[in-house]
Amino acid sequence: MSGYKYTLRDIHEFYQYDEQTPMSIYMPDVVKRIEDHVQNKNPLDSTYYKHMKLKSISDMENTMCTPAELSTERLDGPSNDIEIEDGFIFDTREHFYQVDVKLLDGTNKKKFKKYQEYFYPTGRMSDLCILNSNGPVGIKTLSNRHSNINLHYGFKKENTRKAITDLSCNVIIVDIGKKNEANISEEFLSNTGVKLYKILYLIREGAKVKIERTIHDGVQSIESKFIQFPNSSLKIDSYNNKNKYAYTQELNEFEVWDESHTLVNGKYILEEDNINNVACQIHHKGPGSYSNVDVKSTLEDKSHLSFLGEIIVDKSAIDTDAQLTNKNLQLSKTATVVTEPQLDINTKEISCSHGCTVSNVDKEQLYALQSKGINDTDARRILKECFLDLII
Repeated sequence: MSGYKYTLRDIHEFYQYDEQTPMSIYMPDVVKRIEDHVQNKNPLDSTYYKHMKLKSISDMENTMCTPAELSTERLDGPSNDIEIEDGFIFDTREHFYQVDVKLLDGTNKKKFKKYQEYFYPTGRMSDLCILNSNGPVGIKTLSNRHSNINLHYGFKKENTRKAITDLSCNVIIVDIGKKNEANISEEFLSNTGVKLYKILYLIREGAKVKIERTIHDGVQSIESKFIQFPNSSLKIDSYNNKNKYAYTQELNEFEVWDESHTLVNGKYILEEDNINNVACQIHHKGPGSYSNVDVKSTLEDKSHLSFLGEIIVDKSAIDTDAQLTNKNLQLSKTATVVTEPQLDINTKEISCSHGCTVSNVDKEQLYALQSKGINDTDARRILKECFLDLII
């Protein structure tokens, strides 16, 4: 298939159903569930994408690469500990195999079958990602340890503005052991090609996890599912790296069980023709849980942001405390924002709130800075950074 030209929309058409694929070797039940779900409906047509300008990537031309071609090319990145690309995982330190962190790779196919219960059809691009992946990879930490983990996704090339040349489908499992304290750095790079990610985080009972996520240039769809077992805590900070060229989907789903805490912070600087789509669903399933989602963005030129935030509280999730906010600073008349916060509350004994704002630069604040001799460009930069809490 090497050299075969196609669009992202086409992969739904030429996928061979009922034939053995790499993913069906590792997770046959998952593949069967998803095949049954998507055979008659292309996930790209999902109404979930109604504000995400999906057409801007679905019609891009790609070139099929074979697993052999990908496996011969070593990831060229900074000194990150773990590198992941299209079904392959590498450790970049000589003595990575410590007692607290283990790699999950294709050497033992049976180990992935126990994770099948956590993968279900979504009706979104993650379904196509799973069906077309070369296989799952991941990491597993032991219990009662302290782990520092750097995850580096994708290739880093010097010539950053090549045409779209390949499709990379990544299915990743991050299994954090009981009472483990984990600090995780995620870096997403996509200078060529369309990158699709389906990431499953299992945060076991009593674990404490902090994630810092940085998204760089390129066309990327990152769909993460976080399952927080009782008495666990999770804090995730997500940023984009002032990308000159980017189409990004960052879709996060959280299952929050008994007495668990979830903090989600997103800070995005959008310029030129950047498109950034953020969706965050917090599903409280157990009593006494807490969540706070705070997403902020600044937009200039012809950039676009869509935000979909949802808090779901089950009937059994009494004493839940949940907040969700989205604030946007629109610095250009040609920039666009669509924001949609939602609440789905099924019990009375809770405290929940949500809200969103879209505002322009405060002219009085801008004038105050300019009156101190600060030029217009620097004054706007200062106001942006203050808005995003990047200056203390």
